[in-house]
Amino acid sequence: MVNTFMGIRLVALGLGLLLLTTLRSLAVDPVYVRFSIVYGYGNPVSGNIDVELRPDLSPNTVANFLTYVNSLAYNSSLIHRNYQSPDPSNLQEQICVIQGGGYTIAVANDQYTLSAIPSQTTTLLGEHVLSNTRGTIAMALSTGPNSATSEWFFNNEDDSQALDGSVNGGPFTAFGTIANSSSLAVMDQIVAVPVFAFNSPFESIPLVNYTTAEFNAGTSPTAGDFVIVNSITVLTQTYAAWQTANSTTGPSTYPQKDGVPNLLKYLCDVNPTGPMSASDRAALPVGGKTTISGTTYLTLTYRQNALKTGTTVNVQTSPDLQTWTTVTNPKVVQIGNDTSTTEGDPILQVQVPATGTRLFLRLNVTQP
Repeated sequence: MVNTFMGIRLVALGLGLLLLTTLRSLAVDPVYVRFSIVYGYGNPVSGNIDVELRPDLSPNTVANFLTYVNSLAYNSSLIHRNYQSPDPSNLQEQICVIQGGGYTIAVANDQYTLSAIPSQTTTLLGEHVLSNTRGTIAMALSTGPNSATSEWFFNNEDDSQALDGSVNGGPFTAFGTIANSSSLAVMDQIVAVPVFAFNSPFESIPLVNYTTAEFNAGTSPTAGDFVIVNSITVLTQTYAAWQTANSTTGPSTYPQKDGVPNLLKYLCDVNPTGPMSASDRAALPVGGKTTISGTTYLTLTYRQNALKTGTTVNVQTSPDLQTWTTVTNPKVVQIGNDTSTTEGDPILQVQVPATGTRLFLRLNVTQP
């Protein structure tokens, strides 16, 4: 199926470079990340924990977390805390979490070094909306609800009574939810790993294949005993997943009767579920002209979501809106980033030299 979009008349508009700012849509898509977990020597146990982050509820918290993810700061980091409340009868003390994001491990010649993850922010203001129920991910705190930096934890039980209020220095900002049952199973496997108490901050660290006898003898754990977050990666999203997440219809339809097909909304990260806002329309291709080194170019400027995959975008020109010719190797330049989006979506501009027969310019968006 071919879906053709955005034929725009470009006559004597005389526009220079158009920077798109403050383009955030009314609806903000979730961001999915994958925790790759590994532990144990020889035949290590491994598994993935997929998490749906919620920038619509806690945008600054998600952005802060993704800053660490994208800088690879969490790669080869430890699950350094497995805390299960000693008094589950006391709801205010019922805290059952596994915690990471604080320390990395470097291994060489069977020796290892543990290092603290440097903070990339002074402190983070709390954005408590999502409750700390089983399967949520939240930011750890040090001195109150606005003291989060790099450390995060998974709630492996319903910790809302203890962490949604102020009794333990919260509320604690939960900013995402484990996405599926297989990922919950991996979390539960980590919870089942035996816990040992060393000096702070390793008072409840999970260790694999490490024994009580070794602990009592003062034997240090080996590198293979630690539960390690090998990496955290941001997952891309297909049109099918986007369509399902937004309960919308096929790529060539426009149920909001706004004349913009869903596949173009997908490409430009536009809200598909309600009336288009001004910021939605600003994200769509905007036509203009610009002069570069004495040459006049027809231009289309638009925002492209950094995480959307599975589309083919062709640039086409026409003299009459009837016959369209695909431009070979069109010039596409990134002229900025939309910093209001979680992913910092690139702002792209198509530049095609204007000729006597090139009066119209459009993007032709298809699915493979």
